[in-house]
Amino acid sequence: MIELSGDIHEGGGQILRTALALSARTGQAFRLTRIRAGRSRPGLQAQHLAAVRLAAQLCDARLQGDALHSGELTFEPGGLKSGRFAVDIGTAGSMTLLLQATFWALAAAPGPCEIEVKGGSDVSWSPPLDFLEQVTLPLYRQLAPIETLEQRRGFFPKGQGLWRFRTEPGGLTTPLDLAAAPHWLQTGGRAVASRDLRERRVAERMAERAGAMLECPVEVEYAKSACPGAVLTLWAKDERLRCGVGVLGEKGKSSEQVAEQAVFRLREKMDRIEPVEEYLADQLIPLLALVGGRMRCQDLSPHCLANLEVVAAFLGPRIRRYGSLLTTLPFEVVVLVGLQASGKSTYARSQLAQHRLI
Repeated sequence: MIELSGDIHEGGGQILRTALALSARTGQAFRLTRIRAGRSRPGLQAQHLAAVRLAAQLCDARLQGDALHSGELTFEPGGLKSGRFAVDIGTAGSMTLLLQATFWALAAAPGPCEIEVKGGSDVSWSPPLDFLEQVTLPLYRQLAPIETLEQRRGFFPKGQGLWRFRTEPGGLTTPLDLAAAPHWLQTGGRAVASRDLRERRVAERMAERAGAMLECPVEVEYAKSACPGAVLTLWAKDERLRCGVGVLGEKGKSSEQVAEQAVFRLREKMDRIEPVEEYLADQLIPLLALVGGRMRCQDLSPHCLANLEVVAAFLGPRIRRYGSLLTTLPFEVVVLVGLQASGKSTYARSQLAQHRLI
């Protein structure tokens, strides 16, 4: 039985979600105490309880403490299954975060799985649905195929969104190589608003302002939803990965202000020499442990640090940290020999950006 404490680093739900998926994948039981101790409302909330019950369906897990506001959970997995599974969060809790509680197990299932989740699609403190589709999933597919079959937007406070996706067992894997400085080749985006905001041209105004600032096309969508809402997701593409941002519309903020905020944040990320932006980094920690490789992160958030500890508890100390570099590979030293002013430093900065120049 692996013992985990929910008060490490960010003290939030990330610890629970990663533990659920890796427990179901590896067959190792865990007990988590002080669940979400770092939050103003600690314990299991609706979104976290839905994650527990969905993960339990995948492996017929035995549960103790699976109740709203519970501060302790015991999860004892059985064998992984394939088939169809469904869960309704019952609130506007994030549907996208439930992927972190299941995907690592789904990739090891004995056959295809179809998952249906109901809840919030684009809500605070979680990846918007389009961020997941455009930034996260292209990398997850290095471990196992995953595709969206159906989606319906669900904004705060009513939620009632739907995300149905299909996964297949993972085959051959390619180690991550996300350490060299990025060369962003293309930008894009999608502006989404509920249909009741069409007359105010909310989606078009977000798209037009962001598109003009980035000099790229931004798609427009008006979606059926249970309550008003809007979200703008922007991304930049490199040959190996993407970085992205998602900004929600809110009262008192114009569509143009949403667009300007999103563009400013995306440009900040694009200007960094490290390729893996903060919110993507924590989603890639388990993937790095499973497929190997290396990645250099713009910022190692408390979510990342918590994920590193949970991954080590289930999979062993596979990932080593050297500053902003996370790697499963042996430490590498490159020695350049030559006359002074012969271009060694220039070469290193352009061709060995994943290394630290001394």
